[in-house]
Amino acid sequence: MNLCLHSMHRALLLASLILMNLFLCLPAGVHVRIWLCFCQMHADFMLKLLIHINLITTEFHEIHNNTRKLMYVRS
Repeated sequence: MNLCLHSMHRALLLASLILMNLFLCLPAGVHVRIWLCFCQMHADFMLKLLIHINLITTEFHEIHNNTRKLMYVRS
């Protein structure tokens, strides 16, 4: 069980880093739509970090059936 959680933790962290790098490569003004489950905390943390350093801005946020539908704009 512990090994399974550790693997899931690493997979989420890797997905978050990939997501962050994708945003860094985008030109300014590009709109990106993302659907996140509430369990994807690492991706959520990376997105908040990108917003904090003014790389992206939130344009749309909707919660429906335990999924957050987000639209971000590359600053």
